[in-house]
Amino acid sequence: MKERKNSNLFEENTLDVLEEQYLEADNRDKIDYWAPLSRLIIESVELRDLLGFSQEVLAKLMNTRQSVISRFENLGRIPSYDFIARMAQALGHAPGMTLFGDFMAILPLNKQQEIRAIAERTGVSTQTYVQTIFEEAIEQDLYAKNNRNPNPIVDIREWMDIFSRVGSTNGTAANDTRINPEPDSSKTQKLAKCG
Repeated sequence: MKERKNSNLFEENTLDVLEEQYLEADNRDKIDYWAPLSRLIIESVELRDLLGFSQEVLAKLMNTRQSVISRFENLGRIPSYDFIARMAQALGHAPGMTLFGDFMAILPLNKQQEIRAIAERTGVSTQTYVQTIFEEAIEQDLYAKNNRNPNPIVDIREWMDIFSRVGSTNGTAANDTRINPEPDSSKTQKLAKCG
């Protein structure tokens, strides 16, 4: 790996630094292989801490021992699917798995409860709601780029704001004027009608 020009991490976004290091790495295949497990461990520790669970509490919820949780969190154990599924459920989530990790996105923990509440008010599952947001954003972005629009749709933060109003009395994503009306927005309209 190349030596970093600016070693002061406080001047750069941590994710940008990690992305730069990844792009300069000679062992990207190894990084890609282990990154999902590393992310899973980080997510589980962050969520456990957010919920105020000790390793012992989580172990009891999963019907296992604290030492098993500790080994997992310290990468001393490669988890089985059963372990991952029980952990996800104990932490209040549904397990998920895909072969298309390079197309997967995870919402930050501080937004997950808000999105879950919006999905419930809308009458759809959280997974359906989030999938619809991403599909519509991608469709709008591709439409704009194919029509040589130098300013393709709004960024994802604006999409989150648009969809947070789905079903509210202030407006819906289906009639938001910032969205280009040309692409098929039937999914968005279905979500809006559910509210």
